[in-house]
Amino acid sequence: MFNKQSLLLRNKIVFAVVLSLYLVSPFAVYAGNISQSIKEPLIKPNGGFYYIFKRGYEKILEKFQFSNASKLNYHQNLLLNRFSELKYVAENKDVGELQTSTQRFSYEAGKLAQLSGKLNSTDNARIQNLFREYKPVLERLRDLYPANSSFWMLLQHDINTLEILSKKLQS
Repeated sequence: MFNKQSLLLRNKIVFAVVLSLYLVSPFAVYAGNISQSIKEPLIKPNGGFYYIFKRGYEKILEKFQFSNASKLNYHQNLLLNRFSELKYVAENKDVGELQTSTQRFSYEAGKLAQLSGKLNSTDNARIQNLFREYKPVLERLRDLYPANSSFWMLLQHDINTLEILSKKLQS
């Protein structure tokens, strides 16, 4: 069958390919209208082998963001990425990944709000506007599921999180 060396070589090749795809295809840049900026994720969050590498690469790339402005932009793009993954999962009714995707989105929104809170008020207003743009799409995704079901509640939790974070950014 396969020996350890061939499996290790295969894993290195897969990692190199995924890394190359990410270097060639950088994060989407937020264009001002959230519905136009959402693209289907290249590597889908279905617990697959490649998604682990994608997340690892994101963590490594985060370490290379040195200024507060670059960190803010990086996390803004990462939030858009998490949102596109959440949208993909919700629309395809991949209920096995819905909880994880909603948690990742909430975490990234909190991280973005925390970074924005450290900077000036113009960034706070921009992030609040961004959160407001996510709300109608999240409501549409939430309504794909029966009212008050666990999946509906997961998406409602993200809506509530954005509202709470927006209020914190106002003060």
